[in-house]
Amino acid sequence: MKKIALVWTVTAIVILIMIVIQVVIFNKVEDHLVERNYPIKDEYVDMVEKYSDSYGVPEQVIWSVMLVESHFEPDAVSSAKAKGLMQMTDSTFRWLQSKIDDAPETELPPEMLFDPETNIKYGVFYLSMLYERFGEWELVYAAYNAGPTRVSTWLQSEEYAEDGKLVHIPFKETENYVKRVRDAVKMYDEYYYSEETDTEIETEYAEET
Repeated sequence: MKKIALVWTVTAIVILIMIVIQVVIFNKVEDHLVERNYPIKDEYVDMVEKYSDSYGVPEQVIWSVMLVESHFEPDAVSSAKAKGLMQMTDSTFRWLQSKIDDAPETELPPEMLFDPETNIKYGVFYLSMLYERFGEWELVYAAYNAGPTRVSTWLQSEEYAEDGKLVHIPFKETENYVKRVRDAVKMYDEYYYSEETDTEIETEYAEET
């Protein structure tokens, strides 16, 4: 009986060790996948922290927009000629320079959008302006992609909104964009910021099921 009990004890210990090893391996694989798909780029950390503090935009939102817009490629140019990390057009950049408090005396040329700090600064400033206007981050994502005028129009339409809430986005591209940024924000928030931030990312747009 003692031998049987000893065998069962050893077996239980071996099984427990195997379970622990599997959990450790799973967690390492999961960590690797998250870090690969939702990275924090060291070269931009100081800039993101700086302009997050300056303009009140959560860091996880900034990382997510950069990820979805350019996948952190500072030289990226879209089919619509949007440039840089946060994919800003020349006209938006020019307009933002007229709105920002510390605008340079001489207007910055569009090529400055390829400068990471300039792009992040004005991109985050734009996000802050959109949040001040709409008050909900998912509306901000939609406006960043489709333009604030369109989002305002959708919110006033019974076809797309109910009780002031956006329930349907008529542009598939924008709908997908909002989902991708929202999902990225969730991942960044849970993986990098869950224990060190009190920022709440509000949800406005109710995706249709």
